[in-house]
Amino acid sequence: RVPTSLYVGKVDYSSYSVQEEIDRLVEALFDSDTIDETLGKEDWLAELRTFANLTGSFNFSADGKYLVGSSFIPALHLFLSQSQFKRFEDDIIFGENDNQTILFSRINFQHNQLGNSDK
Repeated sequence: RVPTSLYVGKVDYSSYSVQEEIDRLVEALFDSDTIDETLGKEDWLAELRTFANLTGSFNFSADGKYLVGSSFIPALHLFLSQSQFKRFEDDIIFGENDNQTILFSRINFQHNQLGNSDK
């Protein structure tokens, strides 16, 4: 298996349209024949939304799909403080001395072994 990551730079992660676009990219990669569906993906953003939705304490978009607005960063910090989500700490990089700004993040996938490109 070949580990692969989708990197996202400094964007407004609390924005509906940003989360929608990240989800679109994740699904396009995951639907690719080269991604191993049994090992799947490590998608911190999707798991954050599930976690935040279960707590019932955070703001979601009107359609209930995305964690939006000023509650995004507090939800993210609470999420990362939970032992079952510690594995995502290295996937989200905050600004130096600024735990409110995400400089970049990654979502991990597992590729199937790719064949020889000389053929």
